[in-house]
Amino acid sequence: MTPAPGSLDALDGARRQAVVKARGRRGGALGVTALALCGAALVLLTAADARFVLAAVLALPCLIGAWTWQRAPMRAYRREAAAAIYPLAAARASPGLGYAPMGGIDPRTLEAAGLLPPHDRAEYTHHVKGPYRGVGAEFCAAHLTRRETRTTTDSRGRLRTETRTVTVFRGVYARFSLPRPLPARVYLRRDGGFLEGVFGGGPKGCERVRVEDPEFERRFTLFSDDQVGARVLFTTTFMARVLRAAEIAQNGRLAATFEGDEILVRIPRPDLSLGLGEIRGPGDAERETTRLAAAFARLLSVADTLGLTDQPASPS
Repeated sequence: MTPAPGSLDALDGARRQAVVKARGRRGGALGVTALALCGAALVLLTAADARFVLAAVLALPCLIGAWTWQRAPMRAYRREAAAAIYPLAAARASPGLGYAPMGGIDPRTLEAAGLLPPHDRAEYTHHVKGPYRGVGAEFCAAHLTRRETRTTTDSRGRLRTETRTVTVFRGVYARFSLPRPLPARVYLRRDGGFLEGVFGGGPKGCERVRVEDPEFERRFTLFSDDQVGARVLFTTTFMARVLRAAEIAQNGRLAATFEGDEILVRIPRPDLSLGLGEIRGPGDAERETTRLAAAFARLLSVADTLGLTDQPASPS
C-alpha cells in the first residue's frame, strides 16, 4: 500500500516540464513523418525499384517510434500523476487508507464466500485498505471474464465454431472487519439463482431464512446455518439498511456474506470509473483527485448505511 503524498503541488511543475519536452520533440517527430511521406511518394513513382519499397517498409516502424518518443514525456508524467493522485484520493476519502494500483481481496476468500462466479480470467485493481470509522475497510475493482464457445450452422449447412470473451462480473468487492463476531453465518443474495446453482439449493449445511418483510423477501434471499442467529442479525432495522445499501449496486443486485467478524460484499457496477481521466491542464490533477476521493467515499459509505461504523448514515 502506498501512503498519501502531502499535496499535488509538485505535479504542476512536472506537468510543465513534460509539456515543454513533448513540444521540443514534436519537430523531430514531424521531420521523421515528412521523410516517411517522401519515401512513400517515391515508392509510388518508382514502384519497380525494390530499394524504395524496402525503404518504405522500414519507414513505418520509424514513424511509429518517432511519435512514441514524442509522447513519452506526457506518458511518464501521467504515471507520476497516478502515483500521487490515487493515494491522496484514498486518504481524502478516509485518513489512514492505503492504496495499491494492482491486487485486491484474496480470490480464495471470495470463492469460499460464494461471491466469485465461474470465470477464466480475473483482473483486480485499485486496492484500497485501512481503518474507516471504527471498522477495517478494504475494497478493489474487479473484472471477471469467461471464454464461451458456440457452434452454429451457416447457410450451406457447414458447422462453424465461434469463441468469444464475455464479462461475467465488473464492479467492486468490499470487505469490512468488525470489532465483534456476528451472531450467525448468513448468505445474502439478490436472488437464489447463482448461489443455488453453485451450492445445489443453498450452501452446505444452510437453509433458507424467511423474514417478515415482504419487500426484502421480494428482492433478496437469505441462507444460514443458524436460523435464530440470522434473525437476530437481520432485524427490521437492519433489513431496511440493506435495502438502502443495495442502491449503490447496478439494479440493486448487491450480494454479501456475513461470517465471523467480517462482511464480504459484491457490488456490480459496470459503470464505475476508477481510471484516471485527462490531466493535461493545470487544474486537472486536483479535479481527478476530488472525483476519485468521492468514488472511494461512496464505496465506503456502504459500511455507514449498514450501521457498521461509529458514524452511521442517516435514515434518509
